[in-house]
Order: sequence, then C-alpha cells, then structure tokens
Amino acid sequence: MKNKSKKLTVLFLLVIIIATTICAQATIKTVYITNSGTKFHTENCGLISRAKNVTPIEESEALKKGYKPCSRCKP
Repeated sequence: MKNKSKKLTVLFLLVIIIATTICAQATIKTVYITNSGTKFHTENCGLISRAKNVTPIEESEALKKGYKPCSRCKP
C-alpha cells in the first residue's frame, strides 16, 4: 500500500510538471514591432522586412502596449 501511494504521488507530480511546461510553451509567443508602427508582425512579414528598427516582444506585452495584429501576416 505504501509503495502504491508513492507511485501515485510521483505520477501526479510528473503530470503537473508536464502540464506546466506545455502551458508555458504555448503562452510565450514572440512578435515584432517597429518604432513608428501600431501593429505587431511575425518574423517573416513582408511589411517589416525593410524596417530598420524592428524589436522582438512577447505578444501579450505588445497587446498591453496597444499594438494590434498585422492583417497581412496574421500573427
């Protein structure tokens, strides 16, 4: 009985660790903004390919700062 309880505890902890890792990976998304723009873009967006000052930023932070998704690359 004691051994079964330990196995269940270890299994539970592994499930929590895996779920936390998956959630963390899914929520962090890097997008790109320019100094003069109001939109955020994917890395390969043609609208920022010629821009000089492109800054990587987390999507959630870009949204907090008032940036909107680009309608062309649809990040």
